[in-house]
Amino acid sequence: MDIGIIFIAVSMILLLAAKFVSRRRWKKINQCLKITESQTINTEN
Repeated sequence: MDIGIIFIAVSMILLLAAKFVSRRRWKKINQCLKITESQTINTEN
């Protein structure tokens, strides 16, 4: 599987989930996403 396809699929699921999640929780999810993004960038370099 291509990593890009997986990333897009996860993003779509998160966008759908965002509609059912409160703003406060969404901010926490966003923080977790930023942490995982920085980790993946670090592993790539």
